[in-house]
Formats: sequence, C-alpha cells, structure tokens
Amino acid sequence: MSNLLRSRFIPVLLYSNKGFVKTFKFKNPKYLGDPINVIKIFNEKKVNEITIFDIDVSSKGTNINFDLLKRVSRESRMPVCYGGGVKDVETAEKLLSIGIEKISLSSAAILDPTLIEKISNRIGKQSVVITLDVKKKWTGSYEIYLNNGKTNTGISLAKFLSNLDYNFVGEVCINSIDKDGTNDGYDLSLIKKYYNEIKSHATFVGGCNSIDDITNVFKDYSPIGLGASSYVVLKGKFKAVLISYPTDELNTFYGL
Repeated sequence: MSNLLRSRFIPVLLYSNKGFVKTFKFKNPKYLGDPINVIKIFNEKKVNEITIFDIDVSSKGTNINFDLLKRVSRESRMPVCYGGGVKDVETAEKLLSIGIEKISLSSAAILDPTLIEKISNRIGKQSVVITLDVKKKWTGSYEIYLNNGKTNTGISLAKFLSNLDYNFVGEVCINSIDKDGTNDGYDLSLIKKYYNEIKSHATFVGGCNSIDDITNVFKDYSPIGLGASSYVVLKGKFKAVLISYPTDELNTFYGL
C-alpha cells in the first residue's frame, strides 16, 4: 500500500512540437500553449507538483529538450517530475542537475528493468517514478503498452507489479489509455485491483472530470496520488483551453 502522508492531485502535462498539448486516448493532440506560460499559471494556482511527459521522444525519436526543462524548473515553484527518453543513468543525473526532482521511467523500465536499480542507486529511490500506460482487456485484466499506446508489450500489469523491486522505486504511476481525455471519471476498477498491489507511492491518471471524482477516490483510497490533464487545461463541451486547478476545493477537503 502507498505510504504517502496525504493524497495528492497532480496536473499532468504533455509536451509535443515545442508546446504543451492534450490528447484523447493518446491521439489527436490539441495545442494548449507555451510551456513557460502554463507553468506560470500553475504557480499562481499554488499547485503542489506537476508531471511533464515528452511524448515525441519515443514516438518521433526527438531529443530531450534540456534547455526548456531547465527554464521550466527555474520558473516552477513546485517540484517537477519529467518522463520521456530517459535511457541511462547519465541522463537521469543531468535532469536532476538542472532542477527536475523526479525522473519517470516508462519504456526503459520495461525493456531494461536493471536500469531502475542503476538509476535509483545514483539519484535516490525517492526520485524514481515508474510510469505504466495500460489498456483494459475484455477479460478485465490490464496490459502494458509502449510508444504512446501504439505497442502492446503483452505484459500484464499484475505480473509487472508483482515482479517490480520496490527497494528502488519511489512511486508507480498507472496511466489509463482508455480513460485519457474522456472526462468520464477515473477507472475505479483499475484502482481497486492494483492500489494495494503497489508497494510504494501509487498514482493513477486518466478520466478526471470533477472535484468529486478526485475527493471520492481520496475517501476510498488514501493516501493516493491522482493525476489529470483535461480537467485542468480544458473547459466546456467545446474543450476551450483554460488552465485551472481546484485549490480552494482541495483545501476545503483537507480542512485547511
């Protein structure tokens, strides 16, 4: 079970083609704006932390934009987790040296599990996040996908989590491809199945549509991390770009 002191709600930002975007089931990216401007808005909202995934690095073979990430880390008043293209210890160390606080491993963690231990030994367990993009099978089980949901590994989520050495992992983030951009609520069956299987901090992403979606999960599974993208960057049936964060509602929930 997760050992977080308090549940967290985390904006998840996707970087593509020099800007932040939002996808629907990992497809059809919608441009949101300049990364620095988006970070400034989240600063004003007093967000506790953010996660940034570069979705071009794996799918298009682009390089990690260290210059941008350095500017983001300098501008951000909150801890930043970054994922995308981290395939060796040196890259992870470089990201921490420019101010990134957590490193997310996805494809690399699946293709070379020994990398998890190597990076953890260098930068510390608390800075290592394993992010798993999953789809639900007709049987009700979940499988892990790579390359922005394009490649099915055939690896079951249950098997991967049972084999994961949590001595080297600070957090596990489960990202529902089926729920991405749908705004129809978190995948509660996913959370129910795997929350207790994760022996480190547990975070689930995909489907958030309201503060009730967040607080209802917090009440049933606490402590837990919940991530969201559409809910904090788009509004209304026409999906207009509007950066927001339920600061007041969450403070009320926590009794602050």
